[in-house]
Amino acid sequence: MEPVSRSAVTRKLAAILIADVVGFSRHMERDDAGTFARLREIRERIVDPKIAEYDGRVVKTAGDGMLLEFSSADAALHCAIDVQRAMHADNQSKPADQRIEFRIGINIGDIIVDGTDIAGDGVNVASRLEALAEPGGICVSSAVREQVHGSLDVGFTDIGEQQVKNIMRPLRVYQVMLAGAGTQAIVTDHPLPSRLGHRRRWWAVGAVLGLAGVVAAWLLLPLIKPPPTPADSPPPLSLAILPFAAASDSAADKQYAEQLTSDLTTNVGRNRSATVAPSSLASAFTGKTIDLPSVGRQLNVRYIAEGEIRHAAEKVSVTVRLTDTKTRKQAWSDRREYELATLAVKPDNVPLQLTKRLNNALL
Repeated sequence: MEPVSRSAVTRKLAAILIADVVGFSRHMERDDAGTFARLREIRERIVDPKIAEYDGRVVKTAGDGMLLEFSSADAALHCAIDVQRAMHADNQSKPADQRIEFRIGINIGDIIVDGTDIAGDGVNVASRLEALAEPGGICVSSAVREQVHGSLDVGFTDIGEQQVKNIMRPLRVYQVMLAGAGTQAIVTDHPLPSRLGHRRRWWAVGAVLGLAGVVAAWLLLPLIKPPPTPADSPPPLSLAILPFAAASDSAADKQYAEQLTSDLTTNVGRNRSATVAPSSLASAFTGKTIDLPSVGRQLNVRYIAEGEIRHAAEKVSVTVRLTDTKTRKQAWSDRREYELATLAVKPDNVPLQLTKRLNNALL
């Protein structure tokens, strides 16, 4: 593998759209070939034309998601609305278990540009917004809500400040109310008055029930003795993906190992059942002799994933190990070989396959 020259790293303001397929693992388990073909057809017929219409750029794709960049929040939101409405119409003729739905998150903010790739807080926020969206829905940041202009036949519901994973500050989030496929909606940042009155009535009922619950809990407290749990016990499905090692000193091999670690961390992080340590923390253990239980305690994770890539002739072998830091036992391991010619055409194959197998090992 020849060394790859790096482009200059710059910063800029951009609108970021992240889309994710709802229930991707379920669809792939039921019919992987059919699901892959359907997603490709949806991209060619619906998604790609809309990206082009609003001058967007595809930064990267995974089997279950896309990262897009737009020059404005307005363009990103128009693209998302058109895609979701087209998907809503497309799904009407499909059985419920065969419907492909997207969650979409949009943010506008400062990003780091490294060649064709992007990263930074602006991207991280968009990823968390996507996780908050309903199937077939869109969530946007307050920055996007403030900057959208023009004729938008949608509403905005302020769902308040949300505390999300790996971002210290709370995010003000707005849910885009599509009002069905192409139906006119009132653009508002607040619930409609009838809904507000309904909520007030339920607030009164909730206050009474809450007071009764407090009294009951106070009376029963001496009788309840919860089982002791360690305060720093990590979540059951939590892991850190340590930087993959390159068996050779080749700069290209090291760069590929770094990219594979990043892609795998991002992909597994989309599994809403798992908690993944940020790569910025895991990278602190690069090239170090480590004690896995100690690393587990420092990162507050139950599992540690390690990997190595080895380049031989026209093939690359990838080895991955998953260790339970509590028992010190290897929970899972995997080794696969890939043809360099195949990876040149389908570079996402390795991280996608590893993500699927690692998710299965965790669950």
